[in-house]
Amino acid sequence: MAAKKVYFCPNPISMKKVHLREGVNDPNSANLKWLLLVPFIILLSLAATLYRHEHNPPTDTYNKTAKGKEEKGGHAGNKNNIRSYVKVTGNDYDHSRLGGISNLKVSVVNNSDYELEKVRVKLTYIKANGNIWETHYEDFYFVKSNSTLTHDIQDTKRGISVTYSIVSIKSKELGL
Repeated sequence: MAAKKVYFCPNPISMKKVHLREGVNDPNSANLKWLLLVPFIILLSLAATLYRHEHNPPTDTYNKTAKGKEEKGGHAGNKNNIRSYVKVTGNDYDHSRLGGISNLKVSVVNNSDYELEKVRVKLTYIKANGNIWETHYEDFYFVKSNSTLTHDIQDTKRGISVTYSIVSIKSKELGL
């Protein structure tokens, strides 16, 4: 039979015997390991998310307009270039580092001389990893000439950024 190895604590006041494998099956030792490991994993995940967010900032895309251009007949915009007079913009919405967008307001700006019966806007929600989480369509009805129409968009539980684009424009005056 092999002899057990016994080690003594260097502190002469407490002359307690310490076994080589002491603490391996101790439930308090396992709890301590998890107590230290879980916050470390959470902090590491948070640091990775922040690093990724700083190096890949959310990009909000807007349709560009050609302000101040006049077409034949003195009217701003016609059916061939109406998209250059209509744009979509968004506000500085709130987003959570872990995902979720709130207080989003999207506006359609009509810089043409024509009323637009319907403007369909595509909203694409982007996740922290850069992939598309969801696509949503928002319809703006009766956008008057040279005006802006704004909608409050419902909050989401995922996504860290949003891109906007105009999908279609309907106008009786322009024959669209």
